[in-house]
Amino acid sequence: MMGKMRFDKRFKPNAFKYIFQCLLATGVILFALLAFDILKTTAIIATVGSSAFIVFAMPNAKTAKTRNLLGGYAVGMGAGIPLDLVARHLIAAGWTSKPTEVVFASISVGVAIFLMVILDVEHPPSAGAAMGFVINEWDGRTVVFILLTLLIFVLAKRFLKNYLIDLC
Repeated sequence: MMGKMRFDKRFKPNAFKYIFQCLLATGVILFALLAFDILKTTAIIATVGSSAFIVFAMPNAKTAKTRNLLGGYAVGMGAGIPLDLVARHLIAAGWTSKPTEVVFASISVGVAIFLMVILDVEHPPSAGAAMGFVINEWDGRTVVFILLTLLIFVLAKRFLKNYLIDLC
């Protein structure tokens, strides 16, 4: 039996901030998607949506810190892009496409996690970005989209830090 619907007890006294922060995340993502028109790389750009949740719903969390956000994506891209290039080379040399992509996508996640934890730049969506670079087609616009969107996140968080609260 399902219980009655329950709202976070902090919602009512902070309703404006809850609505504002969710609309802020929506607006940043909308602007970035319209500006870059790169909807073909969904597995990669979906990670940015997850990062928006962390940055705007949990702005004080360790994973929302600028170091973690930017460092995590640097690691995710730094793991995913080279492994994608190796996988593409092997596929061009005759390796079977699907298994090669699956293996290298898996390796990219493991490498990204390892590097994030030893470098102390943990940002979970970045491990998904590493995998996304291996399983999706991407180009320079994809990288620019991620970097500029992250920059917008960082600037919005910095300028609005006195107004943002942890929603969860």
